[in-house]
Amino acid sequence: MKKQQNKSPQWLEDFQLFLAEKQWQHFFSDSEWQELLALSQKESWDTRAQSNFWERLLINWETRNLVKSRYVYPQVRQILQKYIELLHRDQGWSLEQMNNLLFALAETQIDQQRKQLIFWNFEYEKKAERSQITESENEHAQAEFYNLRKLTEYISQKTLQTEKEVIHHALDGLMGILDADYTALFLGEDPRSTKGTFYVCRQGQLEIFPDFQLSNNSFWKIYLRSIHKRTDSQLAETMMSDGFGSAAEKSVHDLFPETQSLLIQHLRLPDLLNGFILACSQEAFAFDGFRQFFHVIATTVAHTIQNTRLHARINEMAIRDAVTGLYNRHHIDERLRHSFAISKRYNRELSLIMVDIDHFKACNDTYGHQAGDVVLREVAQLMQNRLRATDVIGRYGGEEFMIILQETGHPGAKIVAENLVRKVHQSLLDIGLEDPIKVTVSAGFASYPSDVLSADQLVHLADMGLYEAKHQGRNRVCYTGSVQDVLQ
Repeated sequence: MKKQQNKSPQWLEDFQLFLAEKQWQHFFSDSEWQELLALSQKESWDTRAQSNFWERLLINWETRNLVKSRYVYPQVRQILQKYIELLHRDQGWSLEQMNNLLFALAETQIDQQRKQLIFWNFEYEKKAERSQITESENEHAQAEFYNLRKLTEYISQKTLQTEKEVIHHALDGLMGILDADYTALFLGEDPRSTKGTFYVCRQGQLEIFPDFQLSNNSFWKIYLRSIHKRTDSQLAETMMSDGFGSAAEKSVHDLFPETQSLLIQHLRLPDLLNGFILACSQEAFAFDGFRQFFHVIATTVAHTIQNTRLHARINEMAIRDAVTGLYNRHHIDERLRHSFAISKRYNRELSLIMVDIDHFKACNDTYGHQAGDVVLREVAQLMQNRLRATDVIGRYGGEEFMIILQETGHPGAKIVAENLVRKVHQSLLDIGLEDPIKVTVSAGFASYPSDVLSADQLVHLADMGLYEAKHQGRNRVCYTGSVQDVLQ
């Protein structure tokens, strides 16, 4: 079977085209030029190969001292500014060509938000230097750069908040800058889905449409299809102040009545994020001159949403047990202390159940540790399915589990514990053997304020009940009395 070659990234195809046209050749010696050509034709591009390519590309210009070893350091701002100045001056490149080149560079080496600000600032500075802008255009360019920096920094500061908060702040801030009547954002459920969540912002209020399905003939679905076919730039050209046409009119007006101007940009995170962000105005030609600005903002919003998701995922991984998926020991301890403090402050009941799988060592010795992990997961799932949404369960260590029952006193805790023990006893566990196996659990419990005065006492008393259940023969629930009873 013939091995399929990986498709070259777009930035590499662009550079190969530039090199083929020999636009840069006079900057290099013959040997350096041949080496550069060889690098550009590599089939496999790991981080080192990419870095080597950029180093050879930049090494003959006045930025040599800013390139260390094979990696581009944070002085990349100065590198790019000098790089673009040289291209613009010596090669006569247009701003659009430089922008494309800058985006190509950014895909491998440069932080996205820093790249956006570099290009925006550079574009304004070059125009100002050549006296190509009027005083009003100068003020407009300064205002755009200020708004871009302000909104980028504002959104970026929200990366530790929820995704909904990030989207709300981004849409609200964008509405103010563009003086739009609506701003909105669609996020698909997966990288190629036409079903997802539509966020619409108007007058500072965020409205959310979950499970929003883009209809087959709607403008929105046509737009997403164009993104996947890499024709979005052509589509966007038809949607600016010249009007977006009758084909799009009904789809747009269904959500955004009386819209006369529409600005839309897809969110650029291939294979990670699918969607688009848009702004609508009831005035015609409302967004002239804002296309580049909107493109930059869309990229910033996409990366901020992705960072928020990654941060949430990392946080979740930090508090979860890898085997069972339940909360881990550290987090369940924190939840207990927090719940106890709330219960004590507002004089509410709180109960704790400690559960242990009986003869778990024998299970590991007989069936192996992988089978033991399956038993842990199955028992954890059985118990979690029997609890309320407000209850909290975690793996306390080994084969032991802790369950926190909010606003539950002694009688309720006893019923829950007995139900859990009974459910596990009645279940057959499929652990990948020819026949399913049976396991049992033992449990102890304690309650506040009837039994204890502190969170530590609650754990201690529930543990004593668990040990008593083991002592009495396992597969049962035991209660050893209050702290006062134990101390007497």
